[in-house]
Amino acid sequence: MGLYERIPSTKKAASLSISRRQLFGIALAVVAGLSAYLIAADLTLAARYTLAIFAVAITLWITEAIPLVATAMVILFLEIILLGLPGGPLGLENTGYRIFLQPLFAPAVVLMLGGIVLSSALNKHGLDVIFAAAVLRVLPKTSGAVLAGFMVVTAFLSMWMSNTAATALMLAILMPALKNLSDDDPLRGALVLSIPFSANLGGMATPVGTPPNAIAIGALSQIGVRIGFLEWIKVSLPLTIVLLIITWLALMRIYPPKSRVVKVNMREVGQLNRTNIFILVILSLTILLWLTTDLHGIPEAAIAIIPIIIFLASRVLERQDFNALDWDVLIVIGGGLSLSTAFEQSGLSDVIVNLMQTGLLPLWQLILLAGTMSVLLSTIISHTAAISLLMPLVISMGGAAVIPVAMGAALASSAGLGLPVSNAPNTLAYSTGLLSNKDMAKCGLFLSFVGTLLITVLMLLWYGGEYLIP
Repeated sequence: MGLYERIPSTKKAASLSISRRQLFGIALAVVAGLSAYLIAADLTLAARYTLAIFAVAITLWITEAIPLVATAMVILFLEIILLGLPGGPLGLENTGYRIFLQPLFAPAVVLMLGGIVLSSALNKHGLDVIFAAAVLRVLPKTSGAVLAGFMVVTAFLSMWMSNTAATALMLAILMPALKNLSDDDPLRGALVLSIPFSANLGGMATPVGTPPNAIAIGALSQIGVRIGFLEWIKVSLPLTIVLLIITWLALMRIYPPKSRVVKVNMREVGQLNRTNIFILVILSLTILLWLTTDLHGIPEAAIAIIPIIIFLASRVLERQDFNALDWDVLIVIGGGLSLSTAFEQSGLSDVIVNLMQTGLLPLWQLILLAGTMSVLLSTIISHTAAISLLMPLVISMGGAAVIPVAMGAALASSAGLGLPVSNAPNTLAYSTGLLSNKDMAKCGLFLSFVGTLLITVLMLLWYGGEYLIP
């Protein structure tokens, strides 16, 4: 059969359906874009266009009138026709528009793709379940140990696979255990909440743990600042560990368990087979190469391609598995990076710096400001959308201290834990019907506040001596 030969489909065609809410969001985005263009009359034409594109993007991402990936495409289209055509305000040549398309396959996007492929292989061949079962079986069955066990396993899985996938897996394992608890035992709420909170905190720890990390790394690379895989882990892993401990203490205090012993019934998951061992070897090799980039000099993005080649060539992943990857996430990351390119090319970044006068602020205030903006926005909209919108601003206001400010904002986006709509893991946990909005807000907002402060302190301790601003 030829590659492009049409295959008869048994799926029912989707009908056109646009709600009033969507129409309102789209209309609001158009109004926001036009208003931004008109208000910024004193700026250059390129900066006015970029500000208008930013206003359209932030409105569409907040209202979710169209899917996030569609908004990323809107950004690219508007950048090309308003900024990238010959004779446009940037004075680009015939191929000048390519600078807005290049971020779609930037090194940070390729790095994230490698992480997604590793996650797909782990999930398809059940290695995630085998790991979870191995850890949970050896833990003591006391309530505190079981809670800690679910948190550690979830966080570790989220370091290498999507937060949503890790949450879905661990909730599926948790549900049978809840049947062994009485309906009025507060430990039920603590266990359910521990899964999404740990998934988000675990995602902080590695560059491939969550899209905001990749967006920050990509945005920094666009201005010539490199953050290596090992450097990210050195900074973020201690933060993740401290926040997990604080989360455990908070859950045990807010939801004091009645049951001292909890039975966790793990289904049989089988033993490691040759395919599982092969995947573990490739995973370990990839991580080792990522951690030793400074020794061998191979870029992290090039290393990320290794598991893609090996898994597809060895048929560990089939073509349909590759087609089913989260390509929309990669496009959203590319769209956010492209927006950063527009800020830089149009001079809007300089305008923001002059307007906000952030160069006069002490480093701790810059980090705290960026982190607060990030965690507030990430509490009400997608973390990926939030950091995609904030990163151009953060890069602009960071000045000489751009690394701790950008990293702080990216890490803080994962601390947006207060509402069921804050992220997909929270939504999955809320959908179990075992939590209320109050349950999630009571602990989630506290962790968001503490997380933002800890991130500020950590960035100061790690980078304060290097970036001193009077």
